[in-house]
Amino acid sequence: MPELRVAPRRALLPPLIGSKPVIRISAELPGSASKVIDAVRSLGLEGVIAKRRGSVYQPEERSSDWLRKKLANQQEFVIGGRRLDGASIDALLVGYYQAEELKFAAKVGAGFTPHIRRQVRLKLDPLRIAACPFADLPTMGPSRWAEQMREMV
Repeated sequence: MPELRVAPRRALLPPLIGSKPVIRISAELPGSASKVIDAVRSLGLEGVIAKRRGSVYQPEERSSDWLRKKLANQQEFVIGGRRLDGASIDALLVGYYQAEELKFAAKVGAGFTPHIRRQVRLKLDPLRIAACPFADLPTMGPSRWAEQMREMV
């Protein structure tokens, strides 16, 4: 494979990536590393990958010419509810605490196999409480899960 320099390599990326929504190529970001990181952090992005401008591509080799700075946007979540589907869990409702209130964050259902759904229900059934714990569980929109959640607690 011929060695390509940075600019020609970068020009080859857009046609290869196409319109895939999970991959984005940013414009070159001018400024010091700390200014670029501050700008990326202010946008709420996951991190920065940088390549030394004059470096040469080395297939299948790790190189110190590539730098990655991950900006840890992390949040602890608690299970605040569940949506039942017969004898198993259809989805979990998770939230986070803010000002001593449990705020709704998301409905999580992906990745549950039928066996795990049943196991999770068995673990959660004894922890059932009498009222919906969310301060702001959404009720608007086409989904029916919010009202089902309120009826199940």
